[in-house]
Amino acid sequence: MNSMKHFFWLSKNSKKSEVTSEVIKKYGRCIVFCRTRAGVERIGEELEDMGIRVSILHGGLTQGQRNNAMKSFTRGEDLALIATDVAARGIDIQNVKSVIHYDPPENSKAYKHRSGRTARAGDNGVVISLVQKPQKRSLTRIQKEVGINEKFLPPDFEILPKSDFKFKRAPTRRRKEERVKTSRNNRGRRNRRGPINSNRSRSRSRSRSRNPRDSRRTNSKSKNYRENKSQRNSSRKSGNTRNNSRNNSRNNSRNNSRNKTGNRRR
Repeated sequence: MNSMKHFFWLSKNSKKSEVTSEVIKKYGRCIVFCRTRAGVERIGEELEDMGIRVSILHGGLTQGQRNNAMKSFTRGEDLALIATDVAARGIDIQNVKSVIHYDPPENSKAYKHRSGRTARAGDNGVVISLVQKPQKRSLTRIQKEVGINEKFLPPDFEILPKSDFKFKRAPTRRRKEERVKTSRNNRGRRNRRGPINSNRSRSRSRSRSRNPRDSRRTNSKSKNYRENKSQRNSSRKSGNTRNNSRNNSRNNSRNNSRNKTGNRRR
């Protein structure tokens, strides 16, 4: 605890993200501690909008997501790691220049655990606690238990130790909601040309899944059906012609008989 410098800054909740971004821009690699998962997600989005690459670590992520977050932070791809107390247990990362208590810790053990992520292996570090006025009493008690005595002051970046880090704004990433929307819109698309009719896609998938023997059988069945249909149509036509000829012969015979009876009467 002696190899790091502690600062307790009075800040409103609406100003905490701005203060956090300025600290990260000055020192570079930083770990930000929050109490809840929702707070971790919200602060991560706000810092990404400010041009700071961030890794997120909390209990709601899968093991693969946690590993990817730790890899991107340890490699230096992301400047800040935003984590909860439970998810950050056992983290051992070198060259972490600062730790920010975005939300105050519950007790002195949590404060020591959080602050111990910086100033490792004899290196120097900066620990900043963002405090609201109703939280001053609990943090004064934590200071006594830890063995430090610092005043509660407004944010002042001039009193911080100097740093040689040069910040470069990173390109903004797409948010999680946008990724989900694009993935949902791309469902059912074969290519980028456009959507495919569901009935056509089903018929194509069925035809592809069939064996060549099945296709031969279907082709033979269709040919037989066509031949039978043509035979039926021809037989119907022939039957119609026969019926027409019979009707014509009957009508002719009736007309002849009528003509004969009329001549006799005359």
